[in-house]
Amino acid sequence: MADEEFETFRDTVYPFVLENDGRVHRDRAFQHVEEETGLPPSRINTELDRIVKDSGYLVLDSDDHTGLSMLVVPTDAEGYEAEPRDKLGLDAAEHAHITYDGVRVPEDHLVGEEGQGFYQTLAWLEHGRVDIAASHLGMAEGAFDRALAYSKERKQGGQPIGDYQGMRWKLADMRKNCKVAKSQVYHAARTIDAEERGDAEIEESLIEIASIAKLFATEMACDVAEEAVQIFGGKGFARENEVEHFYRDVKAGTIYEGTSEVQRNTIGKVLHDEL
Repeated sequence: MADEEFETFRDTVYPFVLENDGRVHRDRAFQHVEEETGLPPSRINTELDRIVKDSGYLVLDSDDHTGLSMLVVPTDAEGYEAEPRDKLGLDAAEHAHITYDGVRVPEDHLVGEEGQGFYQTLAWLEHGRVDIAASHLGMAEGAFDRALAYSKERKQGGQPIGDYQGMRWKLADMRKNCKVAKSQVYHAARTIDAEERGDAEIEESLIEIASIAKLFATEMACDVAEEAVQIFGGKGFARENEVEHFYRDVKAGTIYEGTSEVQRNTIGKVLHDEL
């Protein structure tokens, strides 16, 4: 994004996204998935009409992806409705079903160039998938650290449960998976940073490495969190211990911003030169 494009983006988007003190508004979100179409941005059906050329308004009510545009939609706009949903985890992140019914949006709320929304979304997903991979790596490490500490404290049969070979194998696998995921996440982040700085010609597909990082880290986090609950036993199933919180939160990573199945499809397309 060129400097002038960033300034336009900043001046248009930041006031809607950030509070005066720099914190993110609780009722702000990025929406790029429709209920009937799934993840592919190219299948989005929400219509955008430009009404009365000089009126300065756009209406949300493009057929193919070449007509998609990215807009900032005020949550108090007439015709906008958000229905909150009760979730399994991620209690700090709100999730809602959004509908638009003839929503009028000022023309200066267009982010970037008209018709470039599809490509803006793809670029955003590369970063977003690595971000998700990193957060799930953190949750997996958090669950592992607590399970390891508990294995040294909890005694069974006159000795810490961590002294048993079966428990050490379990912990060793958890540690191994966290380390492998960390290398994938860091590799993806460094590669994307290098590409954006123009440090060197990147031979790898950014889409592929982002998908690999997300796929491995999120599925690994689910496995590690489940093992952590198992190590805690009955206590791990109780709200008094954080491992059950990790267990509920990590599952979302295999679903949002492209399910694990979507990541496998993406990697497969790269392998067959379709992306």
